[in-house]
Amino acid sequence: MQNIKLITEKYIVKVLHEEDIREISSLFIKSTDYFQKVFDRNPDIRDASTLFTTVPEGKKPEDKLVLGIYTKNNKLIGLLDLVQNYPEKNAWFLGLLLIDPEERNRKIGTEILLALIKKSEELYITKINVSVEEHNKQAINFWEKMGFVEHDKIKKGLKNFIYFTYLL
Repeated sequence: MQNIKLITEKYIVKVLHEEDIREISSLFIKSTDYFQKVFDRNPDIRDASTLFTTVPEGKKPEDKLVLGIYTKNNKLIGLLDLVQNYPEKNAWFLGLLLIDPEERNRKIGTEILLALIKKSEELYITKINVSVEEHNKQAINFWEKMGFVEHDKIKKGLKNFIYFTYLL
């Protein structure tokens, strides 16, 4: 996947690699609430490593970009993962936008998403897609507030997911 750089005033966003697994795992352990809500379990070290290899059917790990959101003091406070050209050409699938629980409610997700939308426009991306577990009302409210529109509902295993799209 092409290397993208997101520009924000307050945060440094950089590409993460498998050698960053320890740092990612620490963030996941702090984010137990997210793992409980979405996966009905606590996070473990495997979650950090599979972040780089889990992709939708028909895609390859090299189609995925994992970005770390850092403070100016170089503290990892969030993650963003994108799959390019999924589910169609010139579209991004945003698989994860996770903010450290201690840093939430500070508009970090909003700032990062606005930077992603701006970069998407520069790269002629036509849409950004995201799926949300239907009971995750906080996430649903966030995506709707940011201008994403519900376009589908899908059942995966025992869970129901809502797919949202942002058109550029």
